[in-house]
Amino acid sequence: MKFLLNSTVIEIIQGDITQSEVACIVNAANTSLLGGGGVDGAIHRAGGKQILDECIRIRNAQGNCPTGEAVITTGGKLKAKYVIHTVGPVWNDGKNNEREKLSNCYRNTLNLAVEKGIKSIAFPNISTGIYGYPKDKAAEVALKTVVEFVEKNETIERIQFVCFDRENYDIYLGGAKDTVSAKALIRWEFDPSPLPLNEWLRDLVVITGEIRGKEITEAWTVLVKVVEWIPDTWDTKAEVKFITEEAPWHLWHQGYSFKLWNGRDVATVTIQ
Repeated sequence: MKFLLNSTVIEIIQGDITQSEVACIVNAANTSLLGGGGVDGAIHRAGGKQILDECIRIRNAQGNCPTGEAVITTGGKLKAKYVIHTVGPVWNDGKNNEREKLSNCYRNTLNLAVEKGIKSIAFPNISTGIYGYPKDKAAEVALKTVVEFVEKNETIERIQFVCFDRENYDIYLGGAKDTVSAKALIRWEFDPSPLPLNEWLRDLVVITGEIRGKEITEAWTVLVKVVEWIPDTWDTKAEVKFITEEAPWHLWHQGYSFKLWNGRDVATVTIQ
C-alpha cells in the first residue's frame, strides 16, 4: 500500500529490508553499534565489514549510541548507499518512557537523513523483536511520528516501512488506514503480482481528502505522480476519480498519455 502525503510517498511492504532499493536503510541497532541479532545482524551480514568498521570508528569517537539517537554509516555491499543506525527502547510495560524514546528513533533518523540529503529511506519494525515492544503500539508510534514529520518537511521523497513478517505488515496496514489515510492526498494499493488493470483498480482508492486552494496545474502534477506507479505494460483504459475544490476531475491511463477532464475542459499530460 502507498500513500501520497504532501510530496512524500509513504509505502508499506512486506519483505527483506537488506534488499530495499532506496538511498538509505535504517538499522535497529543496539547501543554498542557492534551488530547483533535480528535485522541488526542481517544488515551487517549483507553490508559487510565496512559497516562494522565505520560503527567502530563512531563508537571510539563518541562512545555508545544512546537509546533514541541515530548515527550514519556507509551501506557497504548493500543496494542502499547509507545505513542509519538507531537504538530502540526495550519494552518495560510502558514505564520507562518507551513511547517517546521510540518516537525519537524515527524523528532523529529522519532529521539525519535530511541533513545528509537523503531522498528515500526504509525503516524496519524497530524494537518489536527481542526488545519486546508490542507490535501494534510500535506501529502506532512509527506511523504517527513519520506523518507528523512529513507534514512539516517535504524533503524526503519516499519513506518505506518494510515489515519482515505478515503480522507486522497487517498491523501497519490497519494503522495506516487510520493514521495516514485521512491526511493523504492519494492512497493506492495493489497486489504485487501483475493483475489486469481493471481488477487492480477495484482495490484502488484515490483521494481520501480534498485539494483546496491549489491551481489546477498543481493538481495535474499530483495526478502524474499517481500514474507513474502504474506499470506501463498495463495499457487498459480506466477511469480514476480525482477531487478538487472546484469539480471532479477524471484521469484516463493509456500508455504514457493522460487526459484530465473537469466536465468542461480537457488537458493532456504526457510522461516522457
